Amino acid sequence: MANVELVTTVAGRNDSNQLSSTLRRGRPFTSWGDVRQPIVFGVVGVSLALIYFVMASAGSSGLGLEPALASGCAYMLMIPLAYFAHRIITFRSSAVHKVAFPRFVVTSLMGVALSWAIPYLASRLFAAPHWLAFLAVCVIVPTLSFVTTRAWVFVGARRTPGAIDVDQ
Repeated sequence: MANVELVTTVAGRNDSNQLSSTLRRGRPFTSWGDVRQPIVFGVVGVSLALIYFVMASAGSSGLGLEPALASGCAYMLMIPLAYFAHRIITFRSSAVHKVAFPRFVVTSLMGVALSWAIPYLASRLFAAPHWLAFLAVCVIVPTLSFVTTRAWVFVGARRTPGAIDVDQ
């Protein structure tokens, strides 16, 4: 309940949008805004995944990098673009960069590790083609990324008219 009191105290009024947003953390979707996020995350994520796929494939096929290295490099190059795309478009966040960006980097490093491990294991253990391993990265990593980004990186920090940024 400390978060609810913080929102009420900082805003100086009982803002039902902020209050209900704070109370919903980690709970099922209950409003259009809650349904909108995974849809927009998917659209933004698919766009980012296509860019990743092209970069990873070009690194592997065009530059001759090992698939795991090509995948990890492509994913790391996507971090700043992904941060701003999700901050602005998906979550409409007003979270302070000094809080949100390091958290986003941590969740992205999880993605980097998986974007290396999945192709490595797929090619070494299963002799899977590179494109299949890259496709697995495009599905698994964004799913985990949505969950961690929604629950930790941009949690409770939405842009609303007249809202006060409580993360400062």
